[in-house]
Amino acid sequence: MTDNGPEGDGSLELAGGLRGQALWLKTGVRLEGKHWEIPALELRFGDNGLTGSARQAEQLQAELEWNLPVLAQFWSGLEGQLEGRASGRHLLGDPKGSMTFSARDLAIEEYGIELRQLQGEAGLADDGAARARVDFSGLEAREQRLESGQLRVDGSLADHELGLSLMHRQGNLRLSAAGAWGSEGWQATLNGGGVALPGQHWLMATPARLTLARDGEAHLGAHCWRWGGARLCTGDQRLNPAPSLKLGVADLPTRAFRPLLPPTFRWEDTLDAHATLELDDQGPRGRAWIDAGSGQVELRRDVDPDNLDAQVDEQEGEQAWQWLPFEYDQLRVAADLGPERTRITADLAGPEIGQLDLNAALRPLEEGMPVDGQLNLEALDLALIRPFLDLDTVEGRLAGRLDVSGPVASPSMQGEVALSEGEIRDPRLPLPLSELSATARINGTEARIDGNWRSGEEGQGRIEGSASWADGPRAEISLVAESLPVSVPPYAELTVFPDLMLRYGEEGVGVSGQVRVPSGSVVIESLPESAVGVSGDTVIEGEEPDAGPMPLSLDLDVRIGEERVDFNGFGVTGNLEGRLNLADDMVANGNLNLRNGRYELYGQDLRIRRATLLFSGPIDRPFLDIEAVRIVDDVTAGIRITGPADEPRSEIFSEPPMSQQQALAYLTLGRPLESESDSYAMERAAINLGLARTAPLTREIGERVGIEDLQLETEGRGEEASVVASGYLTDRLSLRYGVGLFQPVSRMALRYDLSRNLYLEAASGLASSLDLFYRTDFGKPGD
Repeated sequence: MTDNGPEGDGSLELAGGLRGQALWLKTGVRLEGKHWEIPALELRFGDNGLTGSARQAEQLQAELEWNLPVLAQFWSGLEGQLEGRASGRHLLGDPKGSMTFSARDLAIEEYGIELRQLQGEAGLADDGAARARVDFSGLEAREQRLESGQLRVDGSLADHELGLSLMHRQGNLRLSAAGAWGSEGWQATLNGGGVALPGQHWLMATPARLTLARDGEAHLGAHCWRWGGARLCTGDQRLNPAPSLKLGVADLPTRAFRPLLPPTFRWEDTLDAHATLELDDQGPRGRAWIDAGSGQVELRRDVDPDNLDAQVDEQEGEQAWQWLPFEYDQLRVAADLGPERTRITADLAGPEIGQLDLNAALRPLEEGMPVDGQLNLEALDLALIRPFLDLDTVEGRLAGRLDVSGPVASPSMQGEVALSEGEIRDPRLPLPLSELSATARINGTEARIDGNWRSGEEGQGRIEGSASWADGPRAEISLVAESLPVSVPPYAELTVFPDLMLRYGEEGVGVSGQVRVPSGSVVIESLPESAVGVSGDTVIEGEEPDAGPMPLSLDLDVRIGEERVDFNGFGVTGNLEGRLNLADDMVANGNLNLRNGRYELYGQDLRIRRATLLFSGPIDRPFLDIEAVRIVDDVTAGIRITGPADEPRSEIFSEPPMSQQQALAYLTLGRPLESESDSYAMERAAINLGLARTAPLTREIGERVGIEDLQLETEGRGEEASVVASGYLTDRLSLRYGVGLFQPVSRMALRYDLSRNLYLEAASGLASSLDLFYRTDFGKPGD
């Protein structure tokens, strides 16, 4: 004890555990009369730490610094890192100070919130003004994402300014306000703002008064926003409690919806809208309507290049389009909301597009959410939906009336809907449909469907069946057709006679019946990329595995070539015929044969003596039994391919028997071996035949090690013959590696293309070299 008061010092150190983490506290205190000091404070919890100090002399001042790299140790489900520091003085009087903080990779698992980065700073200046700013990026919540944002506050409690900006990938928001805290709460004036959306930029045209009372009541005053000639205005609104909202839109350009519409659909008009909504304990009440009045929409259509008189509205290269107008006299949608009943009406009418009238009432609080209403259709033009289906031609007229009642998930309906003058065409569809007509007669929860169509000059078909939805959607449709011109460019042009029964239900899709393909042609120059499948157990990173396709039940009899189906592919020509039965899991039983077949091998035209694909299992694994022969005098030489399609075996044979080399000579040269050069040719042909069988495996190995288009081939003759592997490491850098067949010699070469005609090559073998080559073509003599 001194004349100035007590003096002394002390320290405190605690150690323990909490929630499975080590907890440690160390601090001390020094006392000198009325003055005291905590020179150091250190607190650690797991990997997280906090340090600080404080001193009371003429004034109280303190400093604090925190580094929290593992927030999950505080709270299960919380992730991320947080660090910062704060300092202050005059803390018991007129406080001053500053604070900075930052956070990375924050996440609250329970609420699905993630934040990539957060930075902030705040300060109380000597003049009493407060300044704070918070910036963030990468905020995700409930599958919505804000790219970045900023909140700024400047001033005192009695007089301050705020700024808020948010950036979303589909738009930006900017707001500014001047506010003040008072005895009744917080009052502010929104004095500026903007909303940028694709193709739109709305600006606040009049200020808005915002009040937040201490008891939680909130109000937003009337104000307007504008975009060009369009205006969006609100009345005085109560935000809390029992929100009461009112807004109206005038002269909104319909081009605002352009990002939501396909490029082949154009709507250049204006519309008005109005909405009022009140929410209380009884439920929502209000009214909303959208009215586009009269106007037109336009659909883009390709111009026939052979029609020289056709109007062209747009052109890009050789592609030309025209816009077809569809006028409407009325387009209006309205809804009256009530706690017990909501009524929805929709009206669309025009001289060309026909008419649609909907009048329905929904009772949302009752079990099953019952609905009552009527739908009337009068010659409604289906061309309006063509752009949304992305098809070249969709035409037809819908007419009918439906009375609807019952639960919204499985309503009862009475009435009839008919389609007439239907047509669907597109190069991506295997079959054109014209003169399409269909009728659905609906009674309760069942519908009877029948219709017919034509395809091409001779093709025609008919469908009959039923559908129901009382216990989930179900359908059973019979499809019978003849002479359908099925086209699968550039591979097949076929005439098809289907007689099918199609079933759909909760157990999946079922297809049974018969398909006859009596005539047509199949031409395969090369397999499409889709012919190379992805392994069934392949997992693509970043993609969730889907539930798989809907179960498919098959019992399908396919008959091919009763008249003539021509085949031309991979050097093989002939006529296909056979019969297959397709069952569940694409299991096939039956066979396909090639009649009158020819096979081109090494420039020779071989006769296919036998070519059968036997199916007894998965359709992509038939058993091959193929013989192609060449007859020279009394000698028959040929190639025989047998075994599963994914692992075929090939062999050279002859009748009468002879050596493989002699048989191959008859097969490729049409005569026996006569000289050493013939032997070299046979060696090379035999090697190439073996390498051809390994081509798919070779390409797969190349893809796995990063070599594009890896190929195996032979080079040289006789003792100098070698097998060479070649492929591309990049677009310009290629690799070649050769191994001698009869001599222990290997050679590697790296080539880099400097330009189309100039390349650099480094080679290593019996000798090493680095050469620069220039390549040119002087043309043929006489050119």
